[in-house]
Amino acid sequence: MQTETLVSLISIIATIIGSTASIAYWLGKKFSEIDKKFSEIDKKFNEIDKRFDEIDRKFNEINKKFSEIDEKFTKIDKEFNKVHEEIKTIDRKVESITKATQDQLEFFSEFLGFRGIFTDKDIAFVKSELQRLSARATNPLTKEELKRIRELIKKDELTFEEADELRELARKFVSKYWHIPGAYKLLIYASIMRGIAMRKLETTK
Repeated sequence: MQTETLVSLISIIATIIGSTASIAYWLGKKFSEIDKKFSEIDKKFNEIDKRFDEIDRKFNEINKKFSEIDEKFTKIDKEFNKVHEEIKTIDRKVESITKATQDQLEFFSEFLGFRGIFTDKDIAFVKSELQRLSARATNPLTKEELKRIRELIKKDELTFEEADELRELARKFVSKYWHIPGAYKLLIYASIMRGIAMRKLETTK
């Protein structure tokens, strides 16, 4: 009886050991498959990492190109600013020359008028030229100012105050229409008439 029990116990233990071995083998095989899968996954991740590294490299190249473009635009901006400053300098010089020329023109015209160089025929000729010129202009003069210019031009004689007023209006006219042929005629005429008015003031003293 004891022998049979012992044999049965041994059989059970052997069965358990066999089952355990089978399970261990199966688990080992499964773990090997899992390890293989993880190895494949690691390989895939490594490939992905390589691709990301390549993408990063491409982005770095693009950033480098953009940096080069930015540098070029910065250089272009500096050149434009330099040219702009040079143009402003030229504009200031031209403006200074124009102002100096205008001052000389006013002075000599006024001086010749003061000296009585111009005859009535000369004045009439200039007035006829101015009538055509004033008919073409409106800005920057107001309608009232333009009307006033025409009134003063029509007069044969001007008081010093009227001549002074005409010259101020002429200066305003020239500041806008300096590029129009004949624009300075109005300023010349106003300066001449101012000189004539000054001469009359001197003779009445």
